[in-house]
Amino acid sequence: MVVAVLVGGILVAGCSTDSRRQAGADESNVTEHVGELRIGIVEPMSADPATVNPTHAIDVLAADLLYDGLTSYDAVSGLAVPELAESWDTADGITWTFHLAARTFSDGSPVTAAAVVSSLERVRAMTSTSLAAGRLDVVAAMSAPTATDVQIVLDVADYELPALLADPAFGVVADPSVAPTIASQTPVSGSFRVQSGGSDGATLVTVDDAAVDIDGVEFVRFDDATAAQAALEAGSIDIAPLGRDNVAPDGTTEHLASAATLVAELGAANGVWEDTANRQAVLHTLDRDAIAVAAVGTADRRADSLVPAGVLATGGCSAGCAPTADGPTSLGALGATSGPVPVDVPIGDDGVTAANALIGQLSAAGLPAELRTSDSAALRTTLAAGRLQLAVFVVVGSAPTPDPYLAATLSSVGSENLSGYASAEFDAGLSAARGTSEPAARRAAYEQLEAAALAAAPVIPLVSLGERFAVSDRVLGVDSVAGLLLDGTKVRLGR
Repeated sequence: MVVAVLVGGILVAGCSTDSRRQAGADESNVTEHVGELRIGIVEPMSADPATVNPTHAIDVLAADLLYDGLTSYDAVSGLAVPELAESWDTADGITWTFHLAARTFSDGSPVTAAAVVSSLERVRAMTSTSLAAGRLDVVAAMSAPTATDVQIVLDVADYELPALLADPAFGVVADPSVAPTIASQTPVSGSFRVQSGGSDGATLVTVDDAAVDIDGVEFVRFDDATAAQAALEAGSIDIAPLGRDNVAPDGTTEHLASAATLVAELGAANGVWEDTANRQAVLHTLDRDAIAVAAVGTADRRADSLVPAGVLATGGCSAGCAPTADGPTSLGALGATSGPVPVDVPIGDDGVTAANALIGQLSAAGLPAELRTSDSAALRTTLAAGRLQLAVFVVVGSAPTPDPYLAATLSSVGSENLSGYASAEFDAGLSAARGTSEPAARRAAYEQLEAAALAAAPVIPLVSLGERFAVSDRVLGVDSVAGLLLDGTKVRLGR
């Protein structure tokens, strides 16, 4: 049965068990069989959805396999689809009611509306330990009016809420007072449960009646990516992480799990960067292809959007951020009257290499710049005093919606708005995009909004960050989006 989801008066076809099993019908010429998916890892694993680091693709995957949320994200359609909620409705985009399907935790206890609300409140309370907590700032109240209905009331209309809740961080746990680990066998709400686990990896098996086409997932620990790739080539695992200089071997396909974008933020509320023309001069001087090569080894990872690939159809910077002859000329004139520009980079951040490439380009154009690594406290002091000049920073998240990336970075009250950029037009446009009920029109509004904001250059996208994996060609149905390597309910194995 296909579930009809009422979203702002529009019927959207959702996923059913049958439609999941039919995903990728174009690959039907490959004989499929049920088996165990084997994934190589090189670092210890985490499994708590609330605190998972969205830049750690294996942790995001494990959390997504073990814990379901109200919704999930269909990478093919680009829509939020039913998961624990079989349907949802709203009359105004402000008050939402999610109607739960008849689902149980792995111990047989029912998934209730109260359990869902408790899990979401658990995340919202983790303001200092969960990157997802700030994404719930739009929520005014949550309640469970019945055992099967979850009501969420927002401050303002936001039709991206179902997509926001597809973030693996909002997976529902049975007991919010107990933080799950990969070594624990606590009840789970997802299609897989932990059979065994520890620092050397984990074995997940399917729960009863799970609508999946594999028997389980085994995470196998290796000393490094090279060793994992050797095991992949030998056929003992199906997926292996790739080191910076490695390429996917024959018989495999490379997939990028990206939930982060490296950006340059200019102090739009401070000194020379208050002038939009000066910020645009930087925008039209930087060779972002060269910065991407320096940072990750390939220009293919140049970022044209603040949002990870697969979430927005086109990048807001794809056309308007190319170098021009006027850019270096303007920066040279600026450099003749200004001192060296400090470029702040958090200590230990992977952006140091990219920042040095950026500094080299600014200096070559006649604007001297110097690297200044800062710990979190020092960077906060710089921001509070309004002294930020330029920072190389990572915008992070794993929600399959552009809203939190744009809001956190460009809104006048954004939590990651280091530049101090404040635009009444942007804030109004963000509110209008959120309040647009039709999905395609809403996405178009976000794209136009980002493009207009990036043209003012308070933030310049530089590099798409993420983890690369080589996936055996016998693994079918892999669609990587917003930091999630694959959907365990859709992946299949061919002979």
